[in-house]
Amino acid sequence: MGGRIVWIDYAKSLCMFLVILGHTHLQESQHFVIQVIYSFHLPLFFALSGLLCKCGLSFAALKKDATFLLLPYMFYGIINLLFQTIISRDTGQMFLGFFALCEGLDESIGAIWFLPALFVCKIVAQILFLIKERCIWLYCVLATSTFLFIFFFDQMHINLPLFADSGLCGLPFFILGREYMNMTSSRKNILLTQKNSLIIASIALLLTVRLASKNEFVVLAICQYGSNFFIYYANALAGCVFMLSLSQFAARWTNRFVFITSYGSIFTLGMHGLVLSFFNYYFPKMLGLQPNNYGLALAFVYAIITYMVCYYLIIKADHLCPQPFGLRGHLR
Repeated sequence: MGGRIVWIDYAKSLCMFLVILGHTHLQESQHFVIQVIYSFHLPLFFALSGLLCKCGLSFAALKKDATFLLLPYMFYGIINLLFQTIISRDTGQMFLGFFALCEGLDESIGAIWFLPALFVCKIVAQILFLIKERCIWLYCVLATSTFLFIFFFDQMHINLPLFADSGLCGLPFFILGREYMNMTSSRKNILLTQKNSLIIASIALLLTVRLASKNEFVVLAICQYGSNFFIYYANALAGCVFMLSLSQFAARWTNRFVFITSYGSIFTLGMHGLVLSFFNYYFPKMLGLQPNNYGLALAFVYAIITYMVCYYLIIKADHLCPQPFGLRGHLR
């Protein structure tokens, strides 16, 4: 686990916890919490992917991305389909679900839609980075014009295979992440330091909550930005600054749980829904109760337990068979 960037591990781990919390069944009166989470958590994942991106478009790079993004997407998708088939006892639905999985057009497959979207996003970004090396002005024009495509997808409700439209929606954040890493690698990071990070995080959180209250619900999987396209981007950017600043502050403490959950974020992305379904549906039935929505305190408890289960499963999967799970065998 040596050589990892601690504050990025914290950002990934905290963001994945928000993904889990966002999939709990909160009471309708507390849905604003989920609305705030959805306003920035996936843009942050695109930005973090940009932070960690190594420039270079080659067959070897495409093969690596396919291995660690598309293979786990299919693997977790099939696991989810098998689970749904066992519960519903409808084998015909499984075949339809498999075709939808291959097309990459059905967001109901769960959070793993992010993996092919990121695959497309990385390819487009790498092409733009190659253009940047030859013509900075053309790069700026093309990078800026991605906002026009996103606005077009939003207005026309267009869905592209492999969630490519969602990948293009995340492209600006991916580019911002990469450019931020370039800036901080060449000179001292004066924007987010441990000294001022908590102050910046507090201001950014207030701005994030305020902007989220001005916008409607955001669902990046279907390119739904709420009521205002521009507020969405301002909101997402504020949320990213909040999480990155908070992570910089927390980076003074090393933590194995954070390292493992950051390393195995793809595993948690693919498996947390199955673990969480136990608390959402089967646990109440075991107690003779009807599954109902619950309050924020119980949602936090369920999310923490789900994350702990994923933590131990990451370690097991990494030792037994890492590649299909999107792991690399680094814990051996």
